Amino acid sequence: MNKPDVPWQETAALLPADDSGRRLTPTDANFVGLTAQQARWWKMREAPLGMTPEDYDQFKAGLYAALEEDGVSPDQVDIRLQGSAAYFFSGRHKHLWTEEDVANLPDEVATKERIDKSRALKGLMDWFGGSSDRPLRRPFDSHHKLGLDRDPSDYDVQISSDVMVQKCQKKWIFGDISGPFESQQFGFVNKRAFRKAFPALKRWARREGRRLGRPVAPALFRSSGPPDNSPQISSHFKSTDWVIERNN
Repeated sequence: MNKPDVPWQETAALLPADDSGRRLTPTDANFVGLTAQQARWWKMREAPLGMTPEDYDQFKAGLYAALEEDGVSPDQVDIRLQGSAAYFFSGRHKHLWTEEDVANLPDEVATKERIDKSRALKGLMDWFGGSSDRPLRRPFDSHHKLGLDRDPSDYDVQISSDVMVQKCQKKWIFGDISGPFESQQFGFVNKRAFRKAFPALKRWARREGRRLGRPVAPALFRSSGPPDNSPQISSHFKSTDWVIERNN
């Protein structure tokens, strides 16, 4: 992934700010393992964070091939990338933990979640040196690098398609699948019904997760997309969304 890199002097201005106004710096990016070249690929939408353009082309080709294998044509879907791989930061409901957050984590919870509090505290010191000048939100991979999350940041693939939802309804009705068909708050379709209805897509997500070394998490919504729950957590359609289009 670390191809001959462009210098940060030419790229630092491309790094985004979170909703507190704190702009990321090359030091922040270096801590979470991102290079200036990756920041440029992200800004130009040549590849989301954690991928090269070649990785992303393979990701897209495999995604659309899996959908076609499952009987879904490209004109029947709207596919968008959500989460920190697309926006550099997790949502506003996920703040970057402070030393106080780590220290106050009960030991039994840390043990259950396999969190090494000493490692996390050292990581925060290495990153910020005790300074309060830091992002409010979690940058991509930051909690994984600190040892607070077991898995690295995932690829949150938002698929919207009435045709696919209808196929899932049949699986949900006749497949003895428990639970509501759609999430009342977020609008995504029952995940078990989704996986059963689209086995090739399920295999693609697992295969890409192994190849890229991070989870790939598709979720299905009606063609109108997730509901607009603003100002609460919401991934409804926006003009700034990262749309995953089929390779030419």
